[in-house]
Amino acid sequence: MEVGSQEWIDDSLARLDDLERQRGEVENALESESDAGALQRLSTTLQGLDAQIQALYEQLEAVADDDADANDGEGDEAAAPAEAASVPTEPEPEPAPAVAAPAEPRPAEMPAAAPMAAPMAAAADSPFGAPAARDRPDGA
Repeated sequence: MEVGSQEWIDDSLARLDDLERQRGEVENALESESDAGALQRLSTTLQGLDAQIQALYEQLEAVADDDADANDGEGDEAAAPAEAASVPTEPEPEPAPAVAAPAEPRPAEMPAAAPMAAPMAAAADSPFGAPAARDRPDGA
């Protein structure tokens, strides 16, 4: 079987499905296992499956890239009808006009202090025990 043939691609996709199914089974077994030796074996098996899955994906992507490169520049005339067939017959609806985001709310402004009708009284004694200047014996 030639790499890149439709038969190879179908076989590779079937293998990929099988590997991913096996991976799911191993993951489920890992979640329910408590024996250290069994956990180690399952982890090794999982790593091997991950490597096989990754390698298969890389091969499939390489074949897809090769096919895309081979089709670039070739058959532009043949591609045109296919592209025209995929164009919708009805025009797409116009997108809704953009709506501006709501403005940040303004912080509440502090009300101005009411004017005082009389001057403030003298400062009270310090709460820390030092007497106010007016109560000092030296009059300072």
